[in-house]
Amino acid sequence: MRSGRNADDVVRFFSIRQVLGHQTASDAFIRFGVLLTTFGLTLYALNQGLSHMVVHYMTHGTEREISRAVLINHTVVIVAVKTGIAVIAGYGYLFGFTFMGLGLYLRFTSGEMKTVAGLVCVVSVLALIVLILGDHVHEFDVLYRVARIAVMPLTLWGVELGVAMYRGYSSLTPGQSA
Repeated sequence: MRSGRNADDVVRFFSIRQVLGHQTASDAFIRFGVLLTTFGLTLYALNQGLSHMVVHYMTHGTEREISRAVLINHTVVIVAVKTGIAVIAGYGYLFGFTFMGLGLYLRFTSGEMKTVAGLVCVVSVLALIVLILGDHVHEFDVLYRVARIAVMPLTLWGVELGVAMYRGYSSLTPGQSA
């Protein structure tokens, strides 16, 4: 009997497939959003790995004996790549939440979930605009900070949505989508 319960838990864990069972435009938006969010999170993990590498490289150097100037030059190159990866990760993450929010907004007919999905979509678009401006107007580092702050409620919503789908909340049962 215990193994049957574990199988049910595994099915519930992948319950996003249950929510996305229909073939509508909103489902395509949600799938694309999940894909972009996963892409952004993967790049974010790579970015954090590069941060660790930079700190380790500057603290301990390399196994070969190289000059401090060469070590700093290598570190600057790694930091430049890391910065580019961080910006691309931000775009992927925010575009992902934009598409997920839009898809879920179209899926739900009314209620709290529709409102929250619409808000997520709006916050994601605003954060994207701020990130794009910050990427092109380098003097305004505050724009990057604003985009980072906007990611926090999006991440919390994603976690809440995942837990709710895992538990099978009836409020996540979509109505007829357009």
